[in-house]
Amino acid sequence: MGMESLLLGIFVLYVLQTIMAYGQMKAYHSQLKQLRNKGLVAVGTKKGRISRGKVVILVSDHLGNIIEGQVMEGITVLARFKKLKNVEGLNLKDLKTKILGQRKPDQAMLTAITELETHLGASVIL
Repeated sequence: MGMESLLLGIFVLYVLQTIMAYGQMKAYHSQLKQLRNKGLVAVGTKKGRISRGKVVILVSDHLGNIIEGQVMEGITVLARFKKLKNVEGLNLKDLKTKILGQRKPDQAMLTAITELETHLGASVIL
C-alpha cells in the first residue's frame, strides 16, 4: 500500500499543477487582451530553468511612449502580473538607455523594447 499511496500522491500533485498552469495561461491571455485595447503591445520573456522566469508586457502609443508595463516573475504557477510603475510615461529610447545602463540588463524588458521598436519603426523612436 505504501507504493500505491506514493503514486497516487504524485498523480494528484501533477493534476493540481496542470490545473494551476492552465489558470496562469488563462490569466496571461486575459491580461494581453485587456492591454491590447490601450495601445501597441509587446511581450518579452526570460525563461528560467532553475531560476525565476520573467514575462514583461509593454504597451506603447504610436509615438513610442510607454502607456503601461506589466511584469510576471517567479518559479511557480502562482505568479501573477504586477504593474511596472517606473516605465509609464517614458519613451522607448529613454527606457532602452536606462535598461542598458544597468549592471545586469533585464533581458525580458529588452526583448519587449526591441519588439516595440520593430513594430513602430526606427524613425519614430529616434
